[in-house]
Amino acid sequence: MDRIPPPPDAGILQRNLNALRAVDPTLAGQLADLNLSPFNPTPARTRDGKPSFRFTRPGGQTEWLGRSSVPGVRAAALLEQFDPGQGNVLLPAFGEGTEVEELLKRLETHRLVFVWEPDLLTIRLALALHDYAAALQAERLIILRCPVENLDRVLTDWLWAHPKQQCPTRIMRWPWQSQAELDTIRSSVETAWRESARRS
Repeated sequence: MDRIPPPPDAGILQRNLNALRAVDPTLAGQLADLNLSPFNPTPARTRDGKPSFRFTRPGGQTEWLGRSSVPGVRAAALLEQFDPGQGNVLLPAFGEGTEVEELLKRLETHRLVFVWEPDLLTIRLALALHDYAAALQAERLIILRCPVENLDRVLTDWLWAHPKQQCPTRIMRWPWQSQAELDTIRSSVETAWRESARRS
């Protein structure tokens, strides 16, 4: 594995945090204050040549950001299989961030990409790799950071605060997610859809 220095544009993370601070100051503050020392994130080049990170979980296990050493290859395969439909979409994890970046490019500018991700470290590292600032500022990229049991409430609250926006209609499945996990997430989205429809 070839080690590389941090991403050449050291301002990527700061631009993302500045954009996020305007729409979700609580999450932006949590990300800015996150202590990275216990995780020892190390810049590394993936097997398909992309800059990424390896880090250590509390149990001592070292892993790639987004659980993949070939994030570009994986993103291409997943997005080839994924039908985003005509509405907004939800990714039930951030991954390494390439899938999010590609969906923002491929979907029409009025469509939103929601990402549910409970792990602050994953969000922080993905925001250090990919420049989402414009999408965050325009609220085309919506990061929902919460435990899965709170996803329905957090999504409902966001939709109530943005009455002109629509609930996600398609959910992309990650290779590591079980059907039971996906069903739980889908149920949360359906609950948020019913609640937002009732409010409107």
